Amino acid sequence: MRNSGSIVSESSRRIAKNTLLLYVRMLVLMFVGLFTSRVVLSALGETDYGVYNAVGGMVTVFTFVTASISAAISRYLAFEIGRSGEVERLRKVFSAGSAVLVVFALILVVLAETLGRWFLYTRMNIPPDRVGSAGVVLQCSLVALVVQLLSVPYNAAIIAHEKMSAFAFISLLEAALKLVVAIVVKYAMCDKLVLYAVLVASVALVVRLCYGLYCRAHFAESRGKFILEPALMKEMLSFSGWNFFGSGAYVLNTQGVTVLVNIFFGVAMNAARGVAMQIENIAKQFVSNFLTAINPQITKSWAAGDRDRCFSLVFKASKFSCLGILVVLIPLMFEAESVLGLWLTVVPEHSSAFVRLALVGLMLDMFGNPLLTLMLATGKVRNYYLVTGLTSFLCLPLVWASFRLGAPAEWSYWGFISVYAIVFLQKLLFVRSETGFPIMKFLKKVVLPLLVLIVLSSLLPFLVYILLPQGIIRLLLVCIVSWGSIFVLACITMLTPGERAFVTRKIGRSRVPLRWALEDDYYEIFGRRPNLKEPLRYTEKIQKYILEERNPLFHRLVDKVDVKQYVASAIGEEYVVPTIGTWNRVEDIDWEALPEKFVLKCTHDSGSAVICEDKSSFDYTGACLKLSSCLKRDYWKSFREWAYKGLSHRIIAEPFLRCLVQSSSTSDVCDYKFFCFNGVPKVMFVATDRNVPGRETKFDFFDMDFRRLDFCNGHPNADSAPLCPEKFELMKLFAARLSAGIPQVRVDFYEIGGKVYFGEFTFYHWRGLVPFEPDEWDFKMGSLWGE
Repeated sequence: MRNSGSIVSESSRRIAKNTLLLYVRMLVLMFVGLFTSRVVLSALGETDYGVYNAVGGMVTVFTFVTASISAAISRYLAFEIGRSGEVERLRKVFSAGSAVLVVFALILVVLAETLGRWFLYTRMNIPPDRVGSAGVVLQCSLVALVVQLLSVPYNAAIIAHEKMSAFAFISLLEAALKLVVAIVVKYAMCDKLVLYAVLVASVALVVRLCYGLYCRAHFAESRGKFILEPALMKEMLSFSGWNFFGSGAYVLNTQGVTVLVNIFFGVAMNAARGVAMQIENIAKQFVSNFLTAINPQITKSWAAGDRDRCFSLVFKASKFSCLGILVVLIPLMFEAESVLGLWLTVVPEHSSAFVRLALVGLMLDMFGNPLLTLMLATGKVRNYYLVTGLTSFLCLPLVWASFRLGAPAEWSYWGFISVYAIVFLQKLLFVRSETGFPIMKFLKKVVLPLLVLIVLSSLLPFLVYILLPQGIIRLLLVCIVSWGSIFVLACITMLTPGERAFVTRKIGRSRVPLRWALEDDYYEIFGRRPNLKEPLRYTEKIQKYILEERNPLFHRLVDKVDVKQYVASAIGEEYVVPTIGTWNRVEDIDWEALPEKFVLKCTHDSGSAVICEDKSSFDYTGACLKLSSCLKRDYWKSFREWAYKGLSHRIIAEPFLRCLVQSSSTSDVCDYKFFCFNGVPKVMFVATDRNVPGRETKFDFFDMDFRRLDFCNGHPNADSAPLCPEKFELMKLFAARLSAGIPQVRVDFYEIGGKVYFGEFTFYHWRGLVPFEPDEWDFKMGSLWGE
């Protein structure tokens, strides 16, 4: 049975994998979306583009049904998977959700064909010559909405099962189809508005088919006989009903306000709002990718009764939501005009202001989204939605009243920001009441650091903005400085050790400061950061050694060619393994001159050895590929071990050591590795069964009287203790001589047929990333370093 730590680790890896897939999806969708928006705006013109957004926005008002049912199905599926995962129960949830959606789809069709048509022809501000085309847009938007509604159970199943690869690939197909639509509309000779609406509805049908086929092939609950359980349907309807209330308020506050903007300001202002919505949707996708990956884990953790992990995931989701928005928001706060000018051929008036305000409102809304997920996980949503929903409904009348009093169009966003700031506070109070969520810790660890980060990360971009003239150079510098400031400040002020380790692993440890790379590598192994100020453990002292020790001699001692001259001068050339040849390239190797058995390896790294025991069966192609790859690798950049920085990349050939043992009583070559501190060897270990097929390497540790020490590090002990080598005292003498003047180094030897050969210097044993068992030996080995 797996322990809880392995389950958490597996869940974290799943979140990371799914997040990566969704961000790849997001990047493609972002570029396609930006391009298609530009093409469509240019092809339709400002008037038709405004008509499409106004009429489409009227239909989109009803998407709160989609959001509500989707949240219900996702919640119930994820909850059942976290609790038991029984297929029969999952099929009941899927069937109930599908049945409810069919009913609501019929209701929406009736509403759209009656109230929707009446509102379009009597209340909306549409140019008279485009009213007929607007009617077609209404019908096509309705078709797309119904198709989207019927796709909800399948989308929810994919998300609940965390199969984000399918979600990503189908979304990429959707993006490709929309790109084709934009190009077709650009060159069409008919009514482009009507054609665009028809093609967008067609894309929705194709995507629905793809989701259905995938789910039926992979999820048992989506195929076979539907099982309708009235009690479950009633429960889901009750859950969804209150979700309708909250989601309906949000949709009215976005799409409903779009209709108000049309009524008071006309289609030109709708075009500007449409541009802002495109940017807002891109930023929302950027954040939603992470939330889509982590939300099922929040629900499953709650279902499993793991409150601490559940709250930790909410903290993480809130932080990364805001950081994702800030990546877009801060550059656009200064350079919205430049970005829109590069993106669009014609920039509608007020677009820049709308973009900035839309992103502020989005950040406020997305910041509270994980709190909503936690509330949904509990299932206790009636009072929550009653209070937050009623508060949210204030936005639409507030905006209407502002417009009636002569307020500018920007108040469509100020009203949203004001109301949702209050809603966020209400969310905090509800999750504390229903779940025991630690509000003060959340404010201290998330909210306050976020406010500090926003202020500080805006300073450098502001300086660039005021010091440089407008242009592409200033735009690029503002973006680079903004992103760099957000990353550095987030790592310092907001992220936990585990979260920073997650981020630095994804961007590559070679791209972050050395201290961060060492701390995060260490944290992922031990679950704690190393004490680099006053280290006590051996593993911590290794990290400090990598960070601070800069003895130029180390470069020479790890180079497999240069070290031989150093060793020969210290203990004698007869103790150095002979060199057959050295080459700068694989193509230069003289294969004919090599003996029947040999070893090839790169001189600048570790782990590149290629062993040949029989030239007639030797895999020359595989050896060349491995050595070529290792020659290109910069070991310093890959593993951040300073001793390997700046070494020449060469290949060295040496005799196969086991050949020298054939006359001996054993065919095994043992390694004897001495830990030396300031020229004094204090502990050593014997490595046996190395490179022996079917056997695991064994490490056995001894003191300098060859008394066995009872601990492991990296490999298990041998069943029976290795015998003391014949030349043990000589190796101790050589280890002391070779390590003189060096704070800490491991000096390795081989004993072959009664003769000692030098192996290598190792300054960073296991890079200090392999635990000692028992843990007390980490401290004991650390204490030897300071003696």
